[in-house]
Amino acid sequence: MTTLLELLASVAPDLEARVCAQLTGFTAMLVRPYLPQRWVFVTESETASLVVDPTGRVSAVAGVAAPPDVTLKIPFERLRVALTTRNRDLVPPGPLEVIPHTSKGQTAFQFLRSRLGL
Repeated sequence: MTTLLELLASVAPDLEARVCAQLTGFTAMLVRPYLPQRWVFVTESETASLVVDPTGRVSAVAGVAAPPDVTLKIPFERLRVALTTRNRDLVPPGPLEVIPHTSKGQTAFQFLRSRLGL
């Protein structure tokens, strides 16, 4: 069975490539003010975080990366399907509680939500 940390680590390289691509040219002026980002994922039994640093580098860390920008409380299986397929139609129904801690986190989540399959 995959752990939450392993799941987040497996999607980090793809997310990093997407973020870094946005940090060049005109779009960089729109994206840079939203970095860094710290998203905390809480499932039934684990907590782990995705951290995007100011250069666009993405890493997965165990526990809560402080200070968080967004906390997402979601069943593990729902998150796994969302992140591995990125197809909202395939994601099983279920709860998703999004707790924004910063305005930049809330804006970033709303922008990226559909790209994450949520």
